[in-house]
Amino acid sequence: MPLPQIRRPPDTPRGFDEWTLQHQAHHQAIISAALAGKNTRLILYQIWPFNPNAAQNWLLQHQQQHNDMNALYGLNGSDLTSVDFAKQRDADAFFDIHWREHQAIAAVCGSPI
Repeated sequence: MPLPQIRRPPDTPRGFDEWTLQHQAHHQAIISAALAGKNTRLILYQIWPFNPNAAQNWLLQHQQQHNDMNALYGLNGSDLTSVDFAKQRDADAFFDIHWREHQAIAAVCGSPI
């Protein structure tokens, strides 16, 4: 899963759904790299599909996924739970911070960037 595809959702009616599918694929690639490189099984949390009516649940599961990955690789993470996707400024900050975390994890685990 090339990392640039998860930098931000496409500007289409289904953009966020497309993004969450690609995003989960990148998480799966990181999990595969952890198994191959560290012989460690990480849990794949339910982060696709995204249900806007249950955003808090998605945010918590997604945060736990990042916490697990960051802990395994000794990386510092960010709080990815305090975003209101309806506010463009929040969404922009989330996607930037989130993408940077994926870059850092991919760089240390050997997952495709």
